[in-house]
Amino acid sequence: NRFPMWGSPLTDQRTVFFLWHGHALFCGRVRDNTAHRHHALQVVVGLQRAFGLHDGRRWQQTRAAVIAPDHPHRIDGAGGPLWLLLVEPEWPHVRGLADTLRGSKAVRFPEPQGLIAAARPERVAERVSCAGAREAADRVLTLLEAAPRQACAPPDPRVAKALSLMRASEGRRAAAADLARRVHLSASRLAHLFKDQVGIPMRRYLLWLRLIAAVRAMLAPASFTTAAHAAGFADAAHLSRTFRRMFGLRPSDVLKDSQFVQAFLCERP
Repeated sequence: NRFPMWGSPLTDQRTVFFLWHGHALFCGRVRDNTAHRHHALQVVVGLQRAFGLHDGRRWQQTRAAVIAPDHPHRIDGAGGPLWLLLVEPEWPHVRGLADTLRGSKAVRFPEPQGLIAAARPERVAERVSCAGAREAADRVLTLLEAAPRQACAPPDPRVAKALSLMRASEGRRAAAADLARRVHLSASRLAHLFKDQVGIPMRRYLLWLRLIAAVRAMLAPASFTTAAHAAGFADAAHLSRTFRRMFGLRPSDVLKDSQFVQAFLCERP
């Protein structure tokens, strides 16, 4: 496949989106963004100039921000293209950072210059690629992980097993009672431990997994309706409403394969 030049996606007319295991990377303008929250640690970098971020209390202008999982926020990127990375906080390389944000300020404004340099895609290669997206994400996360952060306790093995079972089913066929039985806990005890360690109720985490499964299906590619049904949503409208609540955008704003948006599934079977 031939990909557009990195310089092209980061104009007003081009957007690129990458999805791989537990990670998503968006490069382009953010339009019509509404207040939302999702179960991902989020890093936002203004590639050319500052962007607006509403952190739940007030609007601020910044070139870089790190947002805690499940924290309500809104982004105004009309001033220029953004580099926006989402990582599920259960992944080992971001758990410490996610726990720090949950335990103190939910939004951090790090020194931007190093992050801007690390995120700039022209440093990766001449053309867009999944490998380049991963490398840029790794550089940025390495810089953020180098900052002081609190030590995090290892996950409870029973919660870790429940998470693994839930991911294996992509949020489907994962009844709470069955999960509890398979990790040798009562349903109420598992629900308590899960919310304490993961930060959200099991039901909301299952919805998150189903939404990511729908995104993966749309990148396969499948129609919005087919993807919605495959992920357990009632219809495309139900999927669109859930997507907008979690990301502040409609799926067509990000995932429609057109002259303005190019989306790539960067996963191997």
